[in-house]
Amino acid sequence: MSQQNQIEELQVKVAFQEHTIAELDGVIQKLRAELEQLKAEVTKTRSELLSRLPPTEDAVPPHW
Repeated sequence: MSQQNQIEELQVKVAFQEHTIAELDGVIQKLRAELEQLKAEVTKTRSELLSRLPPTEDAVPPHW
């Protein structure tokens, strides 16, 4: 294999890797946005559920 062929093969590999990295970056950005949305939904749901619970700090246990 000539040196020119080796250089061309390396250039093709680098181009393929750059393309793959760009695709993976897009996937990561999409997943990060989805994760942030899900975290916000969980926080909101937790807050709503806690606001519906009756206060239990001063409640006497039922067996007393």
